[in-house]
Amino acid sequence: LSKNMRLNEDSRRLNDLILQVGNGSFPSKMINDEEYIQIPDDLLLAPDQNIDDLILNVYGQQIYDPIIGERFHDSIILTPRNRDAQMINNAITEKIQGLEFLSY
Repeated sequence: LSKNMRLNEDSRRLNDLILQVGNGSFPSKMINDEEYIQIPDDLLLAPDQNIDDLILNVYGQQIYDPIIGERFHDSIILTPRNRDAQMINNAITEKIQGLEFLSY
C-alpha cells in the first residue's frame, strides 16, 4: 500500500496514518514481544462515547435514510479485531431501515 486514491485532501492526517500503518513505517513500541502503535486520541472513540455515537459521527443521520444507495462507500470505521467489526456491523445493520432479504 503506497497511496490511497479514495481518501480526499480534507483527511490528509488520517490518510498518512493509515498509509504509514499499512506499510509499517508508523512509529511503534515493542512490549513483551508484541508491537504496539499509539493512535492519536482525537482519532479514537472518547471514553464517554459508545458505538452508537461512533456510528452517528461517521455516517451522520443518513444512516436512518431508507434510500442509502452508494453513500456509505466513502466512510469507514477501522478496528483491528473481527469481534469488534462484527459488533459494529450488527449495530449499523440494526439502524439501516428497509426491507430485509435472506439468500441461501
